[in-house]
Amino acid sequence: MDIVHKMRLHASVDQLCVDDINASNIHGMLQFAREDCFSIKKDLIDDCAEHVTRRIKHDSQNVRVKALKLASILAREGPEEMKLCLSKRVAKILGDIVVDNGENFGKKTFEHAKDTTECLFGNLTKTSGSAIGSESSNRGSDSAKIVGISGQHSQQHSQQASLTGLEVASGLLRTAGGTAMNVAEKIGAQVNEIAKEKEKHRTKVDETYEKSEMTGGSLADAMRGVGGGGGGGGRSG
Repeated sequence: MDIVHKMRLHASVDQLCVDDINASNIHGMLQFAREDCFSIKKDLIDDCAEHVTRRIKHDSQNVRVKALKLASILAREGPEEMKLCLSKRVAKILGDIVVDNGENFGKKTFEHAKDTTECLFGNLTKTSGSAIGSESSNRGSDSAKIVGISGQHSQQHSQQASLTGLEVASGLLRTAGGTAMNVAEKIGAQVNEIAKEKEKHRTKVDETYEKSEMTGGSLADAMRGVGGGGGGGGRSG
């Protein structure tokens, strides 16, 4: 490993991640990623990635935010080996920052950590998300099939229940009809008896009237059982 080259790389990273309130030097970071990193050997790439990771773990939020920005630019614009080395080095600290949700590391650190995570692991996350989505979709289809089968069973059961209900209702109607018929027959018989009694009463009245006409008495007298002979006896007396 070239010690001099290593020290220059460290110095460049420290300069780009200086502890002040100024905004990140985007132009300098792009130049470092596109030029300096493509001219170094593979072992120095891993060393550089380790040094950037140490800057991300810095106590100052100013340094952390700039180091995260540098890591994002290196992942997008630097050599593929740099992205791979950074992925191995910063995975844990990025996870800690994202899980922290800005409570201890700060909101700015949290926002930049999400961007860096997307730059380093975006494709992997999307692939995993697609796989999870596909699996969920398959599970959903299976569940839909199960629900469909269950729904058919429920529908058949409902139809059976409806048929059973109709049968019961028909039985009740038949029973009610039979009862009503019996009641009607009884009422009819009573009406017939009443009609017969009325007919007998009418016949008796007619006979009594005829008798009264023959004896010269009134119908009322005849109904009271007073005979025409009695009236005649009164006249002779």
